[in-house]
Amino acid sequence: MKVNILNTARDGKSGNYCGRGSPLGNYAFREGMTRDEACDAFEVYFRQKVQSGDVVVMNELHRLRNILEETGSVDIRCFCHPKRCHLQTVANWLIDNAFED
Repeated sequence: MKVNILNTARDGKSGNYCGRGSPLGNYAFREGMTRDEACDAFEVYFRQKVQSGDVVVMNELHRLRNILEETGSVDIRCFCHPKRCHLQTVANWLIDNAFED
């Protein structure tokens, strides 16, 4: 199984957009944060959303997980990859939770 992280500017609109404005966007980002600070903050934010069972976040995660399970791969995208990106956290969750219920 493979989760491909794409860059919207470079790779176009293929795949599932997961940047800000989407259910899996990095809403932990604050102006003035470094990329590492923003990604670290997203890890905390994401873990809280998953642990609390946030309906919007979990529905999107399950939708993406279903694609991964059915096809063996899923493309997710935002604007920062290949630099450090919050989507690595999402990709890790998808891989770790595939075929689990």
